[in-house]
Amino acid sequence: MPYRDFSANEALGHFMGRTTRAMYRMLQNVISSAGYDISIEQWVIIANLNRKNGQFQQQLADNTYKNKTSVTRMINALQRKGFVSRRPDTKDLRQKRIFLTKKGSQLYEKLRPLAMKVQEQATLDIKPDEMEDFKDVLLKIYRNIEGG
Repeated sequence: MPYRDFSANEALGHFMGRTTRAMYRMLQNVISSAGYDISIEQWVIIANLNRKNGQFQQQLADNTYKNKTSVTRMINALQRKGFVSRRPDTKDLRQKRIFLTKKGSQLYEKLRPLAMKVQEQATLDIKPDEMEDFKDVLLKIYRNIEGG
């Protein structure tokens, strides 16, 4: 669908970026207000490790759509806080896998309901079929951009 005019305020990137920043800001406020000293970026790493523990750093970078340098900084911070640990890979000792510690898993369990609350607030008054359509459209946009 070609667009007749380009206005920064009407651009898809503007709407998606603004919405993403608003959700991140809301979640950060909820997490901080609950007394947790963790950034949204660190939360994303923890949630990703909860889904698949023991990832390589590059896998984490790919799965969180962040560059490896940023992920290294986040892992270092999470390790200092005791939420993750690095362990050598059993097949290639030069490689390190990243694991949630018990403390990291406990944090995930405490923050998950807060994240769900933010998601529920963000999707208030949106019907399930509208949400599915929205996700489908976003996935199509992503595939168009990524070429796949």
